[in-house]
Amino acid sequence: MKIVLTACLVFFSFQSICAQVREKEPVFQRVEIEANFPGGIRGWREFVATHLKYPAKAIQKKIEGRVILRFIVYKDSTLADFKVMSGNSILAEAALAMIKQSPKWVPANQSGRLVNSYKLQPVDFKLK
Repeated sequence: MKIVLTACLVFFSFQSICAQVREKEPVFQRVEIEANFPGGIRGWREFVATHLKYPAKAIQKKIEGRVILRFIVYKDSTLADFKVMSGNSILAEAALAMIKQSPKWVPANQSGRLVNSYKLQPVDFKLK
């Protein structure tokens, strides 16, 4: 029991230290090579097609449009700090729910090294 408890404490302490270090590193606005979804544009489209849920309320009101999301892609490929930059609030909620299910992204590259960066990602909603 002591071994398991000690292992858990070490793990959570390590996680906390990593989070603190990550937050102290800069987050780039512009980079040489932007962060991108694994599989590129094709991978993104497949992910959206399988994970984006068009809100029933938006369907009823015939709402279409584009939502722009902003988030951080950390150099360890994780995503955080999700914000809606523009778009209909009903659609934005669905876009946020989808992006939070996203797998790890390929981080940005600056001067040959991986860096933390902001990413603006459009999500389009179109009724058929």
